[in-house]
Amino acid sequence: MEVDDFFEQEKHFLSNYYDRIKGSFAKADRMTSANKNVADGYIHTAACLHSLALEEPTVIKKYLLKVAELSEKLRKVESRVSSDEDLKLTELLRYYMLNIEAAKDLLYRRTEALIDYENSNKALDKAWLKSKDVKLAKAYQQEYCQNLNSFLNLQKKS
Repeated sequence: MEVDDFFEQEKHFLSNYYDRIKGSFAKADRMTSANKNVADGYIHTAACLHSLALEEPTVIKKYLLKVAELSEKLRKVESRVSSDEDLKLTELLRYYMLNIEAAKDLLYRRTEALIDYENSNKALDKAWLKSKDVKLAKAYQQEYCQNLNSFLNLQKKS
């Protein structure tokens, strides 16, 4: 039974880890969206400053054009930061989420194989007691035993 406790703890750990990664993914996604919104704000600021510079006298015009140019450069930097975060951080978190889901699925399938094996053992015991369908019950028990052993061999490899 200590093996089952170990796998239950693993399932619990993976569920908690998945929830935390999912939360981090949502926060990173919101942060990326916020950075994109900031970059869009710089576009509007640069456009407004540029149009204002065209209507102002020559003394202020030069400064407004420089600030508009600075806003455009800031937009490019903010867009690059947003793209990098989206490509690196959110994709990495998405990758972790997929791997955790695969691990949870494997643990679930292992548990199902163990339950099937235990049920086949009970069915074999009943068949022995009733002296009825013993060969069929034994065949099922061997099939489920092989299925469980394949999971155990998979675990030993990893």
